[in-house]
Amino acid sequence: MYHLAKLTLEDAAQLEHCIENIIIDLIRKRRIPRRLSLAVDSTDYSFYGRYHGPYVIHTKDEYVYRYIMISVIARKVAIPILILPVSQMDDIDNLLERLLEAVRKFKIKVVALYMDRGFYAIIVVRILKKYGIRFVMGASKTCGMKKILEGIPRDGKFYTTSYVMKSLGEEEEATLFMRWG
Repeated sequence: MYHLAKLTLEDAAQLEHCIENIIIDLIRKRRIPRRLSLAVDSTDYSFYGRYHGPYVIHTKDEYVYRYIMISVIARKVAIPILILPVSQMDDIDNLLERLLEAVRKFKIKVVALYMDRGFYAIIVVRILKKYGIRFVMGASKTCGMKKILEGIPRDGKFYTTSYVMKSLGEEEEATLFMRWG
C-alpha cells in the first residue's frame, strides 16, 4: 500500500496489466492453487494541490486518491490481483463487480472473501450472494449491533445468529458471527 501512494493513474493501469499477466502465468504453471482466500480493501492517499479531475475525491478533511483492490491472502501476506482507481462517480457495486469479474477471468475459486466494515452494505451482500461467494465482513457499529453484542457473554467465544440488514426500505439476510475481545 505504501507504493500505491506514489502511483499515477497511468501507473495503476499499467500495473493492472502486468499483474494480470503474472497471475495468468502462475496459474498456467500451477504455481498457485485455483482455490484461494481473497481480501478486498480500499485505501485513500492524500492529494496535495489544486482539486482537479474525477479521480480526486473530497473526504471530510482533505482531497484524496482512492484505490480499491482485491488480493490473494497467503501466509499473512496480501498479494494484489487487481487495483482500480476510484472516481467520484463510481459505485461500490460496480467496482466490486469489476474485481469479481477479474477473479472469474483467472478461473480462481474463491474459498472466502474478507472485507472491512467500509464495505458493509446491502448491495455488497447481494453481489456476493449472486456470485455464491462465502464472505466475512466487519459490521458497522450501529445501535442495533451494540444491542446484539450486549446479549452475548463476554467470554471470547464466537456466537452466531441470523441477522437482517435493513436500509432505505431494503432488506438482506446474513449470518452474524460475533464475540467480545
